[in-house]
Amino acid sequence: MKDNDITIVGGGMIGLATAALFVREGFQVLLLDAGPPAHWDAASVEGRVSAISPSTRNLLDHVGVWRAIAERRVSPYTAMRVRDSHSAARIAFDAADEGVAALGHIVENALIATCLTERLGHNYNVTLRHDVRVTGFDGDDNGQATLTLENGETVHSTLVVAADGAQSALRALAGIPMDAQDFRQDAITATLECERHHGGAALQVFTPEGPIAMLPLSDNRCSLVWSRDREQDEDLLALDAGEFCSRLEMHFSDQLGGLRLLGDRLRFPLGSRHAAVYTGTRLALVGDAAHTVHPLAGLGANLGMQDAGALVQTVATARDGGKSIDGRGVLRRYERWRRGENAIAIRAMQGFKEVFGSELAPLRQLRAAGFQFADRVMPLKHALVQYAIGTRGDLPTVCHPRTGD
Repeated sequence: MKDNDITIVGGGMIGLATAALFVREGFQVLLLDAGPPAHWDAASVEGRVSAISPSTRNLLDHVGVWRAIAERRVSPYTAMRVRDSHSAARIAFDAADEGVAALGHIVENALIATCLTERLGHNYNVTLRHDVRVTGFDGDDNGQATLTLENGETVHSTLVVAADGAQSALRALAGIPMDAQDFRQDAITATLECERHHGGAALQVFTPEGPIAMLPLSDNRCSLVWSRDREQDEDLLALDAGEFCSRLEMHFSDQLGGLRLLGDRLRFPLGSRHAAVYTGTRLALVGDAAHTVHPLAGLGANLGMQDAGALVQTVATARDGGKSIDGRGVLRRYERWRRGENAIAIRAMQGFKEVFGSELAPLRQLRAAGFQFADRVMPLKHALVQYAIGTRGDLPTVCHPRTGD
């Protein structure tokens, strides 16, 4: 007898959201995570954050956690200001032009995970197990999927979902190869206090070494994502706090004034990865286990949430139609839906990096002209901001606003 319908490996934002969506559809779910439960501390300085698009906000609302998130700490952004450091090229997006209250919300990853964990803790159709490592996977064990745990225990289910991140152990156990590209860049993240109020605007400047983004937080703070070529001689983490802030002020002082570092600086290597396939026998990949993109457009978490919505919608539709939820045709339907959408995002971010990272005079002129053209042509500008905020494309139903409430 199968232990449950769905086993999800990975207890981050995407794994927890996938579990919440499956539970919402009436499936029996087991979630296994190698780490401890998520914990958000209101007294702490904001840690890693995501720019949550309206489509992701809708998904979180559908599973009943958005209100709990919003009541604790979210930072809406109503504008995006993007410019090129080596020219007068710039483009601005405003929520008012799109007829929406906000282009998105900056939310701490730990807060999203904590609220999802709390929500799932009240549902008898889901079991959460932490500090559990998966060491074996067999997708065709007498008509079921079997996971072997580090303690020797085996877990059986109809379908297994890999949501265990970019270094997915489950993807490796299933033998699914990755197309990987090292950008030879690192991202430095930190939280800073600003002398001037950010006005709810997300700021980004493209430099030859990489893009720098300042995302608005509560209490006049900003979350920094500073992407920088790895071969640069200077180690930004080795600078003292004052010198580090001075370097940032060179790019943002006219908008934010003086800056003060709060908490630690962290470094993450950047690259793109794309799984050769998103599915195997009784297995589906979602989120970073399937793909990673450059953070310059803030798409990563939102693409992962769309994966979760698409997978659950595809599986639930198959069940409601009397089909087996682990059928190859069913899983391939999910793969066709999401792999093409994600491939477009990956290629677009790679293209942006190449164009904006080049100091060749023709490319400098091209990007300056492109910025100016896009900023003046409203239909194009509207299409760009719709893609950036996740309201364009073939979205799962849960990524649309709830109706009839």
